[in-house]
Order: sequence, then C-alpha cells, then structure tokens
Amino acid sequence: MKLNKLVEMAKEGDKVAFQEICERFTGLIKKLAYQSHLRPIAEEAMSIGFLTVVEGVKIYNDSMGDPFEGYIQSKLKFAMWNLFKRERGRWEKEYSVEVQQGEDLSLLERLVAGVDIELEIEHKLLTEELMRWIEFLPKKQRQAVLLTLVFEKGLTETSKLLNISPQAVFSLRNRGIAKLRKSMQLI
Repeated sequence: MKLNKLVEMAKEGDKVAFQEICERFTGLIKKLAYQSHLRPIAEEAMSIGFLTVVEGVKIYNDSMGDPFEGYIQSKLKFAMWNLFKRERGRWEKEYSVEVQQGEDLSLLERLVAGVDIELEIEHKLLTEELMRWIEFLPKKQRQAVLLTLVFEKGLTETSKLLNISPQAVFSLRNRGIAKLRKSMQLI
C-alpha cells in the first residue's frame, strides 16, 4: 500500500496503518539511533524516533508538497540531532562537576597522604641545578641531552630536528651525560 494512503488511514485512527508506518521506518530509526555519538543513549534515541514518526503522521499535511518519507527522514534527523545536543550539554555539565570534585579530592588526598615536602623541594633544587650545568655543555650536546632526556623525544625525531644522524644524537647525548656526571662529581 502507498505510504500516503497509510498516512491518511493512520490519521483517521487506523492502528494497523500506524503500525505499518512505524515498521517501515524502523530501519531508519535504528540506523540513526545507533550512530556512534548516540550509541550510549540508543534506546532513548529509538523511543524519540518512534515518537517523531507518530508526531509526523499527526501533523503531516499532504498539501505541503513534500513526500511523507522525506518529511519523516528530515524530522528524524533533526530529532536525533536535538537529542544529541541536549545529552552532550548534560554530559559536559556532569564532566565539569566530576573534574572539579576530582581536583578537590586529589588535593585533599595529597594533604592527607603526608607528602614529603623535603623530597619535593630537593627534587626541584636538583632539577634546577642540573639545568644550570646543562647550560655549560656545547650547543649540540646540550640540544641532544635536552631533547632526548628532558623533552623525551626519540633519537630519530631528535636527529631530524638537529639535521644529524640518530647515531650522532646518541653519541652527543652520551658525551653530554658523561660531562655532566664528571662536572657534578667535582662539586
């Protein structure tokens, strides 16, 4: 039976026609509801989809000139998009609250845990001292040490940045580390 005829019958209260229309659009509703961004709320999206079809049947006017199928497809896409926007807003609010609570908890846990402040200060001072010693290295060695150890870049990536071979980076880094050890032992 033609879709427009089914719509007319459904408007008059024919439950079988309503069911037939819903069955015809079940595939599209599932396709839209199970998109990756709606998957966590797919059941709700399915419900919204069927409600949109029912609403579309009730307000569809044949004189608009649009075919019913295109009209429903458009309504379904907008309904799913609106659902996603609403849920995304809710997710963002929940996430921001969780992040705030998480920061508070981690600060509280940190205070309760009895962090060794001496150790942290010592670590910071040693890092600053090491950075001062690194400044005395020759330029290429300094760059190799900083890029590979401080910025944790690989030998290949560092070699591309310095326009030298990875073997040269390895050698420069090792010589720089050896100089740092020797200099720091003299203190």
